[in-house]
Amino acid sequence: MKEEYSIQITQIYAKKYKGSKKGEKGDILTEYCQIAMVSRNLASKRFQQTIRNIYPVALKLKNKVVKKRGPKTKYKRFGNYTKQYVLRDYTLI
Repeated sequence: MKEEYSIQITQIYAKKYKGSKKGEKGDILTEYCQIAMVSRNLASKRFQQTIRNIYPVALKLKNKVVKKRGPKTKYKRFGNYTKQYVLRDYTLI
């Protein structure tokens, strides 16, 4: 019973915390810390976790550019196609 009450209080304060401005967030944290008897660090972590669970964010992978992992490929100045023309022109001289 005590845990359920604590979870409900956390959810109420987390909703207030999400909708407030930066100056008001400190006051909400202080008030919650006094009620729940936890540190400010733990309170902010609880709020962030609760907000994440209440308002999940859908990932959009279609528009996201994925970078390749591993070492960068070396810049090739001349490919095989260009190399043939350079060698041909050089032999003509």
